Amino acid sequence: MLLVADFAGDRQTTGAALGMAWATLGAILIAGYIEFFGAAYKTLHWFMGMLSVTMFILLWVPSHRALESSKHAFASVYHGIRALPTALAIYWVAFFFVQYGYTAYNGNKGQLFGLQVYGGVSENADSCNPCSAEQEAYNRGVSVAGGRADLLYNIVEYVWAWALPLLVHKIGVKWVLTVSTVPQVFYTAMAWTSNPDFNVFVIALTGITHAVWFTLVAPVIIHVFGEEEDIGVFVGALNSANCFGQLLNFAIGTGRHFKLPGAPHDSGFLQDEDEQVLLRPIRSCVK
Repeated sequence: MLLVADFAGDRQTTGAALGMAWATLGAILIAGYIEFFGAAYKTLHWFMGMLSVTMFILLWVPSHRALESSKHAFASVYHGIRALPTALAIYWVAFFFVQYGYTAYNGNKGQLFGLQVYGGVSENADSCNPCSAEQEAYNRGVSVAGGRADLLYNIVEYVWAWALPLLVHKIGVKWVLTVSTVPQVFYTAMAWTSNPDFNVFVIALTGITHAVWFTLVAPVIIHVFGEEEDIGVFVGALNSANCFGQLLNFAIGTGRHFKLPGAPHDSGFLQDEDEQVLLRPIRSCVK
């Protein structure tokens, strides 16, 4: 994120969108595999082989050097959060709830589709041979969650990332953030419906939410502080909202947790409405 910001100059939104689009391609690879070959645990050796080849290429290309260690990393993030101006503090809170909602779904999507949507049974579903109708239904749900739903989600995220610079230029970042938050609010409705098409449609739309909130972190900080300010600590501070959202998800960890993602996210949407008053459009960063 910071590396892209260093090279992007006055095209921060364009640079961040480009980085997000390329990052999404890796997720499309995983979702595509599951869509065409079924749940990963059914062909685990081939799945891990694909990941190993991909990671080997990734690690072979870049050069390596020792990273500098820091004894004050956590303290820096803490002071960064305390030093956030009001606009970025609101962004932090909204980002926290958005990330909680996303992690709550993503960590339980197999259960949601396998148990709630398709009415399957998870017991021994990964090793049954032959499988009962209920076990087949569960495996079908897991495949849809990790395959078709994720594939459409990542395609929408990829396309939206490329469209983001134009949208910010036309209507400003405050409206882009607000409008893009709406799709994830429908996580609430997913908890009470068993319609596969509706649930997949909602998941696909949430690619809009995540493409925007993750992409605009660095551009928003640079807009607030300017290009000359050392923004690393503030990027870390906002990224901590991402981490705390994931932490809350695992801390709650109830047996019916796949029912929960929508409600906390709604708080993020309400927080985002307040943010409109404080964040001005980032037009100067887009050309």
